[in-house]
Amino acid sequence: MHLPDLQSVTCGNCGHVFTHMGAMERCPSCGYCSYNVAEFDKQLRPVIESAAYRSQLVDARYPEYVSNFICAGMLAEAAGRQADAGWTYLFAAWVLDGDGKGELARAWHGKAADTFVALLGEGQLFGEQPGPFAGHPGEFEIVVSDCLRQAGRWAEALQVIERGLSRSYEDDIHKRLARQRALIQRRDTGPVPVKLTPTNEYQERPVSIEEIDELIGPAEHGWLAIEARSFREKFKPGDTVIEFCNPRSSWQALAGRAGYQIVRDGKVIATLITAMN
Repeated sequence: MHLPDLQSVTCGNCGHVFTHMGAMERCPSCGYCSYNVAEFDKQLRPVIESAAYRSQLVDARYPEYVSNFICAGMLAEAAGRQADAGWTYLFAAWVLDGDGKGELARAWHGKAADTFVALLGEGQLFGEQPGPFAGHPGEFEIVVSDCLRQAGRWAEALQVIERGLSRSYEDDIHKRLARQRALIQRRDTGPVPVKLTPTNEYQERPVSIEEIDELIGPAEHGWLAIEARSFREKFKPGDTVIEFCNPRSSWQALAGRAGYQIVRDGKVIATLITAMN
């Protein structure tokens, strides 16, 4: 994983200059949250000044970086960028899952589901949705059904699953959709790992430490189980586990890497490679 260097950025809303590192930027002066705070639409200023937005910025139940994503999602939604809002809310839910805040995560899985379902109601095709899985048929059905399941919206989730199972997707997609259906039958709202696949962009997402436990599994031997166990032992409460995947160009150049990293206080302290070429 490549961590960006510290850099100075200028807030497009208030003009404040501050030093930032990371994907999501938050102006410490006005609270504007965006992947690029230098760009700003003045029509969004009422949202930033709204009680809901200001309350989310200081909500003590949420880590600051989670509130940043939620606030950015609120702005995307107000700007009519529903797909961007949905993915941003989902990213916040994944972080909350990883932090063991399941009840809060469930609410944002539901909010993400609302934005995705609204898009589907407008007739937009699953495989054409923007986001990490754009261009990967079947992956979006898994994401949407998982959001709905974790929000406890069983009937809606089953509709998405049955639609996916009726399509000529790869066997792996059908197996994962069937797994979602089995979880719904058990009324299970717990997180299930959603694997990253190569796209044109570098990808990363926070995951729960339980995803590493699944890699270890019951096996006592095997290269991946041994490496995953060593990786797991380095994890401490408060750490963040990030799944990453290099862009498609890296894989085409036979330099692709995918796996997990433990991040503590902004520093990578351990890396587990699960795929490479």
